[in-house]
Amino acid sequence: MPPVEQPPLFRDIFLPDDHPSTPAYSPEAHETERVLQTWTESAPGTPSHDPAPYAHQPESATNYFIYNNEYMHVNMGPRLWGPRQPAYGFNGIVHGTVKLTKKCSHVFRLQVSLLGKAKVSATSRGMLSDMLDKPLVSSTTTLFAATPEAAFCPTEHVFTFSIPFPTFISGEMGSLPPSYMAWSPGLSVETTYTLKLDVYRKGLRRHENRTWPSLPPPRRDIMHQGQPSEFKTIPLPPIWPSDDCPRFKARATVPTVELFIPAHTTFSSGSTIPLKMTFTCAQSPAIAKLLTPSTEVRFLKRTFARVQGVSGTGVVISGRELILAKGVLIDADNSQEGVAVAYFDLQAGETGKEQSWRINDALEVTYFIRVSIRSSGGTTNYMPTFSHDEPVHISTEPWGTRDREALQGGASTPAIGMTNPRMELRPTHSMAW
Repeated sequence: MPPVEQPPLFRDIFLPDDHPSTPAYSPEAHETERVLQTWTESAPGTPSHDPAPYAHQPESATNYFIYNNEYMHVNMGPRLWGPRQPAYGFNGIVHGTVKLTKKCSHVFRLQVSLLGKAKVSATSRGMLSDMLDKPLVSSTTTLFAATPEAAFCPTEHVFTFSIPFPTFISGEMGSLPPSYMAWSPGLSVETTYTLKLDVYRKGLRRHENRTWPSLPPPRRDIMHQGQPSEFKTIPLPPIWPSDDCPRFKARATVPTVELFIPAHTTFSSGSTIPLKMTFTCAQSPAIAKLLTPSTEVRFLKRTFARVQGVSGTGVVISGRELILAKGVLIDADNSQEGVAVAYFDLQAGETGKEQSWRINDALEVTYFIRVSIRSSGGTTNYMPTFSHDEPVHISTEPWGTRDREALQGGASTPAIGMTNPRMELRPTHSMAW
């Protein structure tokens, strides 16, 4: 073992002399530790996935995304972020190198393609009932094409490629969705991105092609934010338990309920959304006070799939709502007669883990705030309930993230919080939405 290098002694002037100094360290990482980055970029602004700055580092499957077979050697850059597949940020660029082995001869064309698709499959009684297969992105780069001067591609030569992810879905104005997979009885949903390498060989030689999965999103979406002091007012109409209670509807004791929410409806994942509720009932002040503890505020995620395939019906075949967070009552004000005010804090899911996205006529993930007020005790038969769903847009990162990354001269980093370890499951495994 190399000798342990002792650190310099740093002592606080307020600590006694017998206080222990900083612990010993060594220049080599322990076997239980992991080195995230030990190199420097060759030039400022070089994209983090570009393998060129790391050419002097020894290649290994531990530090790089390396894919080998008897015909080719592919390197898709260093493992920086932790996922088992390459991950890219907003408008990320897929960098990599390709080297053909000596066994892969007589190659007259070499192409690499970035492909993305959304697939929704529905089964009924073990048979395929509906299916949708929609392309999201398709970009091809030719690394070598035969010419009179170069009839065949040289072997043992390193070809470098760079393919950027587009901003929008092919043929649409919607942003590129994240990688997503879900299985449930009777339904399979996935959006996937792959890198495909095609090797065209002359004569009676097999055409070689290989595909590798990638995760573009986990990606970052940018939030458009207004002034935090701007709020909008949403009146909540009463919902009566039945239509045979007109005498209760005409009473002046029916409370008026209003919801105050930030005017901008785009929030970053994990941020706190402030809410305010007012209950007004001048003729019966007690009712206004009773409604405060009966108020529930929740943050929900709604996912649904639409299929256009074998049957051609194009109807929503599956959907689910999932409660991500519940509002917390932080303050209540009953100082004014007949008026009760309640203040809530609602967390928009986990930090960096949620994102709104949509694929037209296929998949959609949306978020909304649900406020529900139900009377309790013996008043349920003659008091109305109140309910409202307010849609919001969720981005993975707060306002200004992309600008800060650009100022630092680096590429957009992936949203690691959106990585889903369940995506490593085999398709035969079932998992909920």
